Amino acid sequence: MQRRVRTHRLFSSLVVAAGVVLGALALSSCAQDESSDAVPAVSDVQATGKELATQFLTILQSGDKTALQAFLDDAFQLQRADGTGADKTQYLENPATVKSFTLGKELTAAINGDVMTVRWSVVGNVVINGKEIGKGEAPRLSTFVWHNGAWHLLSHANFALPASSEAPELTDANATGRELAQQFITILKNKDQAALADFLAAAFQIQRADGTGANRTEYLEADINISSFVVGPDLLAIQEGNTLTVRWALQIDEVLNGQATGKKLAPRLSTFLWENGAWRLLSHANFNPPVS
Repeated sequence: MQRRVRTHRLFSSLVVAAGVVLGALALSSCAQDESSDAVPAVSDVQATGKELATQFLTILQSGDKTALQAFLDDAFQLQRADGTGADKTQYLENPATVKSFTLGKELTAAINGDVMTVRWSVVGNVVINGKEIGKGEAPRLSTFVWHNGAWHLLSHANFALPASSEAPELTDANATGRELAQQFITILKNKDQAALADFLAAAFQIQRADGTGANRTEYLEADINISSFVVGPDLLAIQEGNTLTVRWALQIDEVLNGQATGKKLAPRLSTFLWENGAWRLLSHANFNPPVS
């Protein structure tokens, strides 16, 4: 009987000891798991922020959606200056296309626990939602969170190019003038009212040879139908500070407010104003074709 009691006590002791060992192993395993996901010491926060910004753009440039999936946090959110945004699933379906990029000289990164914020800028050749965005230096604000042994992009803000009050000095005014003339008529031909509203300056006026004219509001309401057009070979553009005057000619197949206009090459005179970071049409004169 005494031997059975001793055996029972020995067995109980072994069970308790085993439990203590297993508990210690479990605690050790948890401690290892926690320590393995601890944020590593960051000696140069600015350099790390720059690496993460570069990594994000490089992934987009490569078109590697698997890498993008791993880089984005599950709670990722994106907000753009044009009002559009996306969560992780939506962004993976339609990420930006980065053809080339250069980070701006200024970058500020700050870290607090497992979160890092990076304020930076980029000059890039980028297509978003099928549209090429401006190629100037634009601000960005990104938040990264550390988990599973790596930094992940948690949120990202795309800002528009800062508006400049000073027009850029044109190296080839004629080329810019021709681009603007082509852009104007192309917008009309495509009947793109949103683009036209953005292209016209607030003080826009048009004068036609038949005596009619219109201000910005009236012109946006006009019924303009263009089948085809050709900008003439002769064009002269002159820049003076924030204005660009363009003397050009246009051959056009057009119906304006139900009336067909002449199809011969006729002179045009346009004045563009640098406003809110872009050239906008301030005034436009339509002349009759020269009498031959």
